[in-house]
Amino acid sequence: MKTNITSLPRFYLVITLLLLALAACGGGGETPAEAEIAPTEAAAVDETTAEQPAAAPTDAPAAEPTAPPTAPAATAEPTAEATAAPDNPPAAAFGTGDCGNAFYPVVEGRALTFRSNVMGLGETSYTTIYSDVSDSSFTNTTDLGDGQMMVQTWQCTGEGMLSPEFTQMPGGLEGIEIEFTEASGVSIPSEDTLRNGGSWTTHYVAIANMPDMGAGPMEMEQTIDLENTVVGTEAVTVPAGDFPDAIRVDTAGTMSMIMSTGETAQPATEITIAYTSWYVEGVGVVRQDFSGLFGDTGAGDNLTELVSVE
Repeated sequence: MKTNITSLPRFYLVITLLLLALAACGGGGETPAEAEIAPTEAAAVDETTAEQPAAAPTDAPAAEPTAPPTAPAATAEPTAEATAAPDNPPAAAFGTGDCGNAFYPVVEGRALTFRSNVMGLGETSYTTIYSDVSDSSFTNTTDLGDGQMMVQTWQCTGEGMLSPEFTQMPGGLEGIEIEFTEASGVSIPSEDTLRNGGSWTTHYVAIANMPDMGAGPMEMEQTIDLENTVVGTEAVTVPAGDFPDAIRVDTAGTMSMIMSTGETAQPATEITIAYTSWYVEGVGVVRQDFSGLFGDTGAGDNLTELVSVE
């Protein structure tokens, strides 16, 4: 069974895919808009798992991505009144060793605030803060407001940076537990890969234990495989400013799921994931486009954008 869908921002993605899988396999009967979301406090993560892409050439755009499906095209219209671009820290502040990357600068104490409007849930915002930056790891703390915090420890190697999870929900269906058991590849590739228009993969395996929704407790094994490709450079306007040379990265992949109720396994379900990200040297990710969710809604309808850098 295969369902086509574009990706959600990392805070909503996994739970939405779980609900789609439940509906596709005859479980639950709730839609993402009807499901009760219960906030939980996320614990620090010290081990495996990832996030979103990045990358791009400096002179000529890279070859068109080959991985299906086609990611949404960038919109030429500004999505908000632009302000002056944030001041970039000196190169020496971008981190050292394997964690030094000008296109994803993990500066100690730096805070990036984003706004997101996806799936008709209304506008939300969150702030990401970097700390404990070393040559081989750093801590990524996301403040969601209302006392909700998510803490992840990323690992850095010569190939790039790897998030311990594809996503870590601030909340979810009451009683749901998601454990990532495998993480490989990279979330953010090396600076050279981004500059030279390369591609990279990300792989995760997770086990989701879900509450009884009428047919008994359920367990779902998820396998996530992503192919990330640098497309070229484009001008992007976001609330944080105008960026004429943002690197565009298209991500395409699948989430395969096998759900079991008791000792009964349901047929495998496969959901297609596609989204586009833009990265700016000295700043990091400034925009992500998730248009096409639940149908072709048009570019610009489902966006996460950088608001400020402090």
